[in-house]
Amino acid sequence: MVVTADIGNCECIHPAPKKTVGRRLAYWALGETYGIEGIAYQSPVYRSMETRNEGKINLSFDHASNGLTSFRKPLAGFEIAGEDRVFYPAQAVINRDKTVSIWSEDVSKPVAARYAFGDCVDRTLFNIAGLPASPFRTDNWAE
Repeated sequence: MVVTADIGNCECIHPAPKKTVGRRLAYWALGETYGIEGIAYQSPVYRSMETRNEGKINLSFDHASNGLTSFRKPLAGFEIAGEDRVFYPAQAVINRDKTVSIWSEDVSKPVAARYAFGDCVDRTLFNIAGLPASPFRTDNWAE
């Protein structure tokens, strides 16, 4: 599965840049199926989270060994919740240790996070190879 959430259109489910989708699928086949090394073909995928005393959550990702980027745009699309299970928009920064810290002034003791968890959310997190992070949630709450 390749992530195409960054090239979609809120008005149409089918991404218009078909060559981008094709390239991502081709790189996946070359790297995963044919075992060709040196091809970046996997998008960052949520691995784990760590809550911090200062009201922040640190998020770790697989497939970001060379680092993460937002291509100089502010990070967007992150949300954070406390024990009340109410999500609020979160501020986010990429750390030197290849994690992402998120926080909100509305949540003093965070317990859950999510990214790009909506139909038309600005997706701004990529690995250095330019592949977009997959949307995710850290909770398993029924909504």
